[in-house]
Amino acid sequence: MATTHPRFLSILLATALLGACGQRFDVEVRARIDGQPAARAKVSIDREELGVTDAQGVFAQQLRKKAGSEVEVTVSKEAPGYRIEPWKTTFLVKLPKGDQIDTYRVDADLKAMRYVTLRVSEKGTPLPEARVTVGGKEAGVTDAKGEFVYLYQTQPAKGAEVSVAKTGYSTYRATARQTRRAATRTTTAASLARRP
Repeated sequence: MATTHPRFLSILLATALLGACGQRFDVEVRARIDGQPAARAKVSIDREELGVTDAQGVFAQQLRKKAGSEVEVTVSKEAPGYRIEPWKTTFLVKLPKGDQIDTYRVDADLKAMRYVTLRVSEKGTPLPEARVTVGGKEAGVTDAKGEFVYLYQTQPAKGAEVSVAKTGYSTYRATARQTRRAATRTTTAASLARRP
């Protein structure tokens, strides 16, 4: 009859526990917007927010996962006057070579769009379905609340000519310019008057 040695059992138990806990690895995230570092971008791993990027747009942390696990990295950022789509990627944790700690580096290139909300009303009452034209091109119509969100990459140097029209109302025309000082202002009001 074979006997089991206590030393063998303790080694087997320690190996099983280490395998269940997973292996250590480093994750380094570099976040950028328009080629510039994205400071204070939120970094989530497997849907858990772990922290934010530093002034250089870098976040680094050591994690523990089982080899073969899929890891999801999400980077998001908020900034006044911008809509920034969250960036996502996944990678698989590989078996380490010896006692080496692997490093997984990801470059998150966030896509940012500037925006302005145009609120169209008559004497304070929202006007839905008003046609909005920007730079001579039809951009869309206002919603039930009389609002239209206009997204853009860069503003023309001389500003953008905006017009709002609705049957039975006078047309609103203006040249919109966004100055550095007003860069966080995201709402513009347009008031239409009924035609006599």
